[in-house]
Amino acid sequence: MDKPKFNFLDGFLIVLILLIVLAGALILMRPQSTQADTTRTATAEYSIEFAKYDKSVADAFVAAKEAGETVWVSEKERFPAAITDVSITPAKTVTVDERRNRAVLGEDPSCYDITITLESTVTETNDAITASGNRLMVGEKISARSKSAAGNGYIVSLKLKD
Repeated sequence: MDKPKFNFLDGFLIVLILLIVLAGALILMRPQSTQADTTRTATAEYSIEFAKYDKSVADAFVAAKEAGETVWVSEKERFPAAITDVSITPAKTVTVDERRNRAVLGEDPSCYDITITLESTVTETNDAITASGNRLMVGEKISARSKSAAGNGYIVSLKLKD
């Protein structure tokens, strides 16, 4: 019986496997790049849209803006905000046009879409914009309450002011 012989190709494969294992270990053991977590306080201007509300709620938000009332935003950890603008438009609704057999976008005269623009002090980090621990993101559902008005809606715009 012949003994297996060790040749150049076997040695090359062993060295290659050791190099691959060593490279993988170096990649896994490499310290992760740590970016300095920068935190700054800024003023955020964001808009919340409340869909299909009564005219009385729209009027209450307008009155709250004119009176300079503080609006408390969010349900968990509430934070104060100031109303800078209120926009009221007739609510849009989808109806069926039976003669033409298609859906049509129309206005609902009994309901209004209310968009309020708020300003508040926030904390900006590399990961998020937060106010009193509440993350502010476009598309996030949020509530807003003042002495005279309240509503639940979605954040439709968000920008930081210097």
